[in-house]
Amino acid sequence: MTKRVVRLYIVLIPALFLTSMWDNIGHLFFNELGTYDRFWELYKEGLRAFFLNLFMLQHSYGPLFGSNDPLWSLAYEFWYYLMFPLLVQVLYMRNRFWKAVSILAFVLIVTLIKKEITLYFLIWLLGVGLWYIRSENILKIPYVGWFLTVLFVVSVAYSRYVSGFFGDFLVGIVFSGMILFFMAQPKVSNKLVHVINWRYNRFFADFSYSLYLLHFPFMLLVANIAFIYLRDFRKATDGWNFVFFTFLIGLVYLYSYVVYWMTERKTKEVTKKIVSGICLKG
Repeated sequence: MTKRVVRLYIVLIPALFLTSMWDNIGHLFFNELGTYDRFWELYKEGLRAFFLNLFMLQHSYGPLFGSNDPLWSLAYEFWYYLMFPLLVQVLYMRNRFWKAVSILAFVLIVTLIKKEITLYFLIWLLGVGLWYIRSENILKIPYVGWFLTVLFVVSVAYSRYVSGFFGDFLVGIVFSGMILFFMAQPKVSNKLVHVINWRYNRFFADFSYSLYLLHFPFMLLVANIAFIYLRDFRKATDGWNFVFFTFLIGLVYLYSYVVYWMTERKTKEVTKKIVSGICLKG
């Protein structure tokens, strides 16, 4: 629990303050497009929205904070990180008292959060289900690789046209089948192994969480500044747009890495200190 909380909040707290800073700068100085107006009109800025997102209660009791719409998925994942171990304890713990406590805590969470979040927990659990299936059996199905590929494309297209739980659940099931297919492969190409183990993959993976929480408000601000001082890139279709967005992506990665260096990089160090303190008190 301590590890997960530190892992999430060591970046989330700075990300919320940075979101507020970039949004306010954009609203005051670079709002020719009116991009930032809706954040105040929809009450996405302010202390209430800030604290709702801080405690992972966006969706359930209020809006996402400011321009940081990617925060939507964090509200889902956080509660799943609590619900899953409670569910495991209910199923496997022998102590009746703690089993009852786990049931009560699980029910309280389900009551507290939005019903849609609880429903999507079924999709999250598909990843657990993969461990209980003998993956080699999938290779007995003729042309299973081609079949899964076509089915995946169809399911994704369907989920885009028909929004809702069923379409997303269908994508999750098909994608789980694709994972089983790859797990069942007897041998992986040496070239593919080399690509997977490429040291830069680890480098980019290390700050992927920071990138996820930080990228959008900063990117939105830079895009609005570029619109004012450079060009209306919404209408242009020439090579300069490609150059601009390539530069923008590079700048966002650099910004996220700088914040990662001051926050996420210290996750293990902070976790160790907190855990040591808890153990000493115990």
